[in-house]
Amino acid sequence: MRKSFNVNLRVWAFAFLVHFLAFNNANAQSNRSVYLDYSYGISSPLGDFASRNLNNDEAGFAKGGLSSSFTIGYDFNDKGFGLLFKSQSHVNIFNSNGYQRELNKSTTGIWSVYGDNYVTSSYMLGAKKIINLTSKSTFDFRALLGLAFCKTPQIESFESTLPYWFVELPTYASTLGYQFGLGYQYQANKRISIIASFEYFGASPEFGDITSYASSGSIFLNTRTQPMNVVNTKIGVGVNLN
Repeated sequence: MRKSFNVNLRVWAFAFLVHFLAFNNANAQSNRSVYLDYSYGISSPLGDFASRNLNNDEAGFAKGGLSSSFTIGYDFNDKGFGLLFKSQSHVNIFNSNGYQRELNKSTTGIWSVYGDNYVTSSYMLGAKKIINLTSKSTFDFRALLGLAFCKTPQIESFESTLPYWFVELPTYASTLGYQFGLGYQYQANKRISIIASFEYFGASPEFGDITSYASSGSIFLNTRTQPMNVVNTKIGVGVNLN
């Protein structure tokens, strides 16, 4: 029930933002434009996703990583808003050292931990409100909603005194994703723009049948909801197709 309420709240919030972006016509420009953007930057985990507390069931032990996106957009510059489709991904490193420290503090063993990455790929539609700064530069507020495909890391933990080990395999899930943030564009010439963005991305996939193997021969299955909220900060280049 809580998950359904959160999803409905996000959908209504997104609908409100799109309505605001689409019908607030201040600061309108004079031309329409079709464009392609590519940007690259860093991804910083937030909240439970970055938590390193083993007592928190939703702690992700995620660290910073990289983010990239490809955008196709259409700006109704005479109305001051635009529509966009974005394909993006971000990779966040699993904090092996943090997880290892928590295991060593909470047990009597001596642990070594190795893990790879969280990966999120998403496909999103949205709208943006455009504000003219100068004849060559614009600022925008954007909101997007779409489908996110997420992967957990493979985590290998070894205890040296018994000895004992267990391995958690990577698991995949899809869920609703949402994003909002700020964008900047500087028109270098008729075709090329320099772009920058600062965007919050949120998703809480439910990973089912997470499989773990232990040296004792035991096999464990569990289900976990993992918030995967990040801030992506990117710069890139845009091509005007007019």
